[in-house]
Amino acid sequence: MHTVAEAERRGRTVFAAPGPVRSAASAGTNRLLRDGAHVVCDAGDVLVALGLSSALSRSLRDPRPAPSPEDAEVLDAIGWAPRSLDGLALRVPNSLGQLALALSRLCDQGWLVERSGWYERVARSER
Repeated sequence: MHTVAEAERRGRTVFAAPGPVRSAASAGTNRLLRDGAHVVCDAGDVLVALGLSSALSRSLRDPRPAPSPEDAEVLDAIGWAPRSLDGLALRVPNSLGQLALALSRLCDQGWLVERSGWYERVARSER
């Protein structure tokens, strides 16, 4: 937080990337956001805030297809924290086969990524 204090002392803009609210690793950046720091999710956000890129050139529409109601239920069960297949099976009423298919579709559409057996939600398509 010394860097933040020095940036504020010099009149510099402070940016922070949001993180899961239950993660201790995100407590500092989430506190900065609460206190008025600018939200940044990628390098484009910084460029736009600094006037180095036009905000109009960025699409506000999410290019991913909307998930089906069944897939949206799985997406909601994941939330914004990584989840294992076992953990998800306890959170959704679908059969294991239906859940596996939904996870596959959500990954293919760019809503999720699977890393070492854990499924994580993607804010915007990383593909």
